[in-house]
Amino acid sequence: MKRSIKGIILASTIISAIPSFHLASAASLEGVSIHPRWVDADHLLVTNEGEEKAAEYIVNIRNKEAKAIPGGIAMDMKMSPVGSKAVYLDEQNHIWLATAPLYLATKISRNDIPKYDLQWSAAGDKIYFIQGDKSELISEMSINSSYISNLVNDKVENKADLKISQDGRYAVYTAIKAAKASGEIDKDTFKIDTAGTEPQIFVVDLTKKGDKPVQVTKSTDNKSFINFLADGRVLYVSSNVDKPEEPSSLKVINRDGKGEVTLVNDMEVLQATVTNDGKVYILGMLAEGSKAIYEVDSTSGKKTKWVDVEEDVTEMQLSADGKNLAVIAGETISVLKDGSFINLN
Repeated sequence: MKRSIKGIILASTIISAIPSFHLASAASLEGVSIHPRWVDADHLLVTNEGEEKAAEYIVNIRNKEAKAIPGGIAMDMKMSPVGSKAVYLDEQNHIWLATAPLYLATKISRNDIPKYDLQWSAAGDKIYFIQGDKSELISEMSINSSYISNLVNDKVENKADLKISQDGRYAVYTAIKAAKASGEIDKDTFKIDTAGTEPQIFVVDLTKKGDKPVQVTKSTDNKSFINFLADGRVLYVSSNVDKPEEPSSLKVINRDGKGEVTLVNDMEVLQATVTNDGKVYILGMLAEGSKAIYEVDSTSGKKTKWVDVEEDVTEMQLSADGKNLAVIAGETISVLKDGSFINLN
């Protein structure tokens, strides 16, 4: 199962701004529909991967009508904090800006350097992203001038999972140290040393020019679903790669690397997300295999069950306000409506 891209996407008015689109039913789409992303309370944006190509569709969750958006894949699409603009990447790594009220898109970055994890500033005047052939840079771009500047260029490669704090001051990301090879290839002496290649979490103050990133973690566990809490602490899911039989847990840690606390360790934490108002939700699995989605108190770790899900559910997708929920089970996307899940395809 591919991991979905999180974030609020364009309002449904983007469809009326496009002169033509293909109309179908969600069930009739050939191939596999992945990456559900909430547009509004009634619409999901999904990527449909067919045999020949992939395409983006807006799916009405009420009548299951699917409208194809022409022009290829809009990757990593993110809505601005004020809701009047959106940015996304095309397949050539160009950045596009779509602006209200018609949401017509304009190319604002023409270099083809690989870019990942687009993130808006709190004021909505800049975007941040990871950049470079080796994912070694953290950069920002002014929406008005399209000028790109590099904020973090510490030669550390394999950066990923970029997130910006709600006040716009801090960035958090992971970095993975490259493995070391020794000896001659195709010889018995050839070895690859993977020691120290586990992902580590870093935090950098974006308001201080040239600020050196702080390495927040040094542990050997795998770290995923990294995000900021409303109080500035860092939330993540921890998995013990040396003991896969142990359940993944939910942890929080201060920006300075101190005060780590385990919030949930009595079930397998499969996924975690933070809504715009700071609420934490997890997809959890008990030892016997049953799954549910819980709200977790980020201070006490107290869990409140929201809804049970089927055992084959592998992913949840919450809207940014936490009011709308979609889940993926195999190749089926379902949405929660009036307490029950409705299959869209």
